[in-house]
This record gives sequence, structure tokens and C-alpha cells, in this order.
Amino acid sequence: YSGISSSPPKLVYRTSMVPFLPPEGPEAYHHLKHLYPVYDHKLGDKWEVIRPMVRDLLDEQQVRFLTIDLVRF
Repeated sequence: YSGISSSPPKLVYRTSMVPFLPPEGPEAYHHLKHLYPVYDHKLGDKWEVIRPMVRDLLDEQQVRFLTIDLVRF
């Protein structure tokens, strides 16, 4: 989340199967990311049904949150 916020949110899910490895060493640098809204995506039409399910799962896992937004980087 480098470049998104000085107090970044906790990542609870990602679609990539490739594990995230933080940059290391003297040449390490963060890749700045930008958030974009998701339009014309297969989840877009289902988000109103999926969002309460996501909320319930986050509550069950005791993940504190203020909003649940469908975004892409």
C-alpha cells in the first residue's frame, strides 16, 4: 500500500496466487500503487449481494473495518 496512505489498511484478500515478497536490501524500493474503481467487472453486478457476506466474514474474523470497497490496483 505504499503511496496509498500513511496508515494503510490491512490486506485481507487478493486474487493473485503469487505470494507478496516485500522489497529487501539496499536497492529495495516500494512500487507506488493507485486505487481505481471497478467498472464492467463480473463482480460489479453481484457486489450488493456479496458485500454483506464479506462484512459477516470480516466480523467473524474480528477484522476491524470502516468500509468495504471493490477496487483494483
